Amino acid sequence: MNDREFVRGEVARNQDLGADCWLLELALPESFPSDTVQPGQFVMLRGPWGQHPMLPRAFSILDAAPGQLECLNKVVGRGTRRLASLQPGEAVTVLGPLGLAFPEPREGVTQVLVGGGSGIPPLILQAQHARRANPDAAVEIIYGGRSVADLVLLKRIEALGVPARACTDDGSHGLHGRVTDALAPRLSELDAAEVLACG
Repeated sequence: MNDREFVRGEVARNQDLGADCWLLELALPESFPSDTVQPGQFVMLRGPWGQHPMLPRAFSILDAAPGQLECLNKVVGRGTRRLASLQPGEAVTVLGPLGLAFPEPREGVTQVLVGGGSGIPPLILQAQHARRANPDAAVEIIYGGRSVADLVLLKRIEALGVPARACTDDGSHGLHGRVTDALAPRLSELDAAEVLACG
C-alpha cells in the first residue's frame, strides 16, 4: 500500500518545446521524496483547476533533484492543455513517486531503451542513472517520432553521452522508419540484450 500524499508545489519553468510538448519543471517542498525517485516511476499532477472535476494526470518523471521535478507534458486534451498554460509561480499538487522502477543494468547485457513522444522521459532518466552509477554501463537509446519536430528531447539525449539512434516516420531525421525498424537489426548484433520500452 502506498502512503504517499499530495503535496503542494509550484511551477518553476514551463518551456514550450514545440510539437505541443512542454518541459514542466516544478519546485517542490522538502516533504516530496525526490531522493527516492527511480527511473520508470511517475507522478500524478493537478493544476489550479478550482472546482473543475478533472482528475490528476499521470506523468513519467524526466528528472528529479532535491526540491525539483521535471516532466514532459504532451498536450492531448483539456487537462494537459491547462497544465501547458501554467506560468512560473502558479500552484500544482503532486502525488508520487509512484509505480515500479526499471531494472538496473546487468554486466554483459546491453540495455536498449526504446521510446518516443511522452514515453521517452523515463528512458532518459534510466540512461542517466545507469551512467552515473557506471560510466561504462552498456545502455543505448532508440528515439522515434513522426518527424524531426517531434524529437523534442533529442539534444538532451545527445548530451547524455550514450549511443543513440533517432527514427522518424517521414525520414526527416535519422532512420526513415519506426523504432522497431532500428531495434530488430540492433538486437541481431548484440550477444545479450534487454529491451526497455515506453510509448
